[in-house]
Amino acid sequence: MGKQKLLTNSSMTCAKTCLRMYWLKYVKGLYKQREETPLFVGSMFHVGMENGKVPDFQDPPSYITEEDETYKYNCMQALARGMVKAYLEYWADDTTEIIETEQEFYQPIFNPETNGITPNFKVAGKIDKIVKLPTRKNALALMEHKTTSDDITPGSAYWRKLLMDQQISLYFMAAQSAGYDVKYILYDVTRRPDLKPKMLAVLDKDGKKIVNDENGNRVYNKDGKKPRQTAGEGLTMVKEPETVAAYEKRVYTDMMERPEYYFCRQDIPRLASDFTEFQYELWQQQKMLQECHKNGYFFKNTGACFKWNKPCEYFDICTEGGLDESSEFAPIGFEFKKPHVELNGKGGKK
Repeated sequence: MGKQKLLTNSSMTCAKTCLRMYWLKYVKGLYKQREETPLFVGSMFHVGMENGKVPDFQDPPSYITEEDETYKYNCMQALARGMVKAYLEYWADDTTEIIETEQEFYQPIFNPETNGITPNFKVAGKIDKIVKLPTRKNALALMEHKTTSDDITPGSAYWRKLLMDQQISLYFMAAQSAGYDVKYILYDVTRRPDLKPKMLAVLDKDGKKIVNDENGNRVYNKDGKKPRQTAGEGLTMVKEPETVAAYEKRVYTDMMERPEYYFCRQDIPRLASDFTEFQYELWQQQKMLQECHKNGYFFKNTGACFKWNKPCEYFDICTEGGLDESSEFAPIGFEFKKPHVELNGKGGKK
């Protein structure tokens, strides 16, 4: 197989979903140029939360030229800014003490039966935080920050699924191997608002709504004096997009009015048997991927083509046969990067 390769939680999750997707993303290093909205918002929120301040607005990337696209981009930033402002205010009295942040690890993968080490892969990742908990006799904890659109109330499927999550076992074991005597796993989850920018009625200088007829003329009531305030057949209420600032404020206000809907922190328990199971899983995954790399074949999983009711980002490539091992040029809308862009020193353009 040549040079030792990296396995991360993201790449293993990808391989479980579809091996062809794994090949495109983590072998070829093919990534979309335009980041999806949830990823963009989540990344911006994470940076603001870590820095402890609402992030500044950034100019749209060069590929955004149309006015409506610029508005959408700025609304995504406003969503993230509103989320950060609400998060920092809600957790303002948090006494958790940060010991380490963005701690990367690169560790060998052991055979759970022989304790032998594979020469083909290392497991790698980046731990959000190692923290000290004053409320628990200064015990150390692994703390992960997440955003989601799922229900995060205690007892929901979101929390139950975490009982089986491989990332939690991986990061806990990595932290202990790095010398941190962590005792707890603390998940800090923020629910992403599903609020969308509104179209609002345009008001005249007197604060009255403007209703026009089919010819674009303003409509008045039967007395001919008072402007009509509701639309009807053949009539149109004149509207304009909500301002970016107003949208940001609405996001912040809703989160602060319903904090139990948007914020939740919970311990994630782990037993010794969970770690043993994960060690076997990790060994099995690297064996499977070793075979794929050896044979140069990574098969498709068509059951994953429409996950979350939308086509996979690589759907057109797979169905049109637009990329193979010898391809040097990325398809339109994609670019080549070094795999594992989440790791410092491992990402960036080729």
